[in-house]
Amino acid sequence: MPTEIETKALEALARAYDREEAAQMGEPSPWQQDDLDPAWVAERIACAEVGVEAYREARAALAGEKPFGAGVETVMLRTALLAVVAATRAYLPPDGIDAQECLNRILAATDNPTINPYILEAEHDRS
Repeated sequence: MPTEIETKALEALARAYDREEAAQMGEPSPWQQDDLDPAWVAERIACAEVGVEAYREARAALAGEKPFGAGVETVMLRTALLAVVAATRAYLPPDGIDAQECLNRILAATDNPTINPYILEAEHDRS
């Protein structure tokens, strides 16, 4: 669990990322809304935390400090899980995405060349 300072830093990272992404699409930052859903904010902070952890793992591995391994696997599987959670939350009424779009997002998160090796490894370790 991140400390209060880490949470504030992660939120600043999420805000900056979302602001840049929105600007590239010609849209206002989603953080400019008056009534931000606390669950959405928490999800964005969790996404930033996953990104920071992936950066730390990659930097350590590239510096030869430790091999790629369980840490990266955890980050990748957590990222996929967050994408599935985001898709199912986006499906919720009244203004949610349709069932096919929800399924498309879940499949994109859990069946792709980036995540497949980690899922296969996790399934192998479970058996």
